[in-house]
Amino acid sequence: MALINDAYLDDVAEEQGFVFETVAENNQIDLIDFITKYMTSEYKGHIDNRDAWYANQLYEEQLDYLSKQYKFKKTNKKYDEVLAKWVGEFYAYLQAYKQVPSKTLIVRIPANKIYAMASGLHDIDMDLAVKKVGDTI
Repeated sequence: MALINDAYLDDVAEEQGFVFETVAENNQIDLIDFITKYMTSEYKGHIDNRDAWYANQLYEEQLDYLSKQYKFKKTNKKYDEVLAKWVGEFYAYLQAYKQVPSKTLIVRIPANKIYAMASGLHDIDMDLAVKKVGDTI
């Protein structure tokens, strides 16, 4: 896996956060199912490896591509958009910190678990949150 440089990392984290936030705002797709499929997708693998075409996609382009490639569970459950965005950013930074593929990371810390933890972690510094969680997995 390619080592993530800081310039790419911030952009990837921001766009991933927007992707998760937009799914939460949509209120039709189950966020946990989406995150799990996204993190294990070939698409995310390309982003992890910094394939330029994938890593430079804006969140709207990512959602368009993913919606054509995958079927996601439908739901009426309401997810908090702020927490969803934070989870997206957190997973990107945690993936860089642990230097493991996203598909491995989602097994070590499932989406439902990190979403539940997000309400207590999202108010602290992101680097501290990543280190705190990353050092336990």
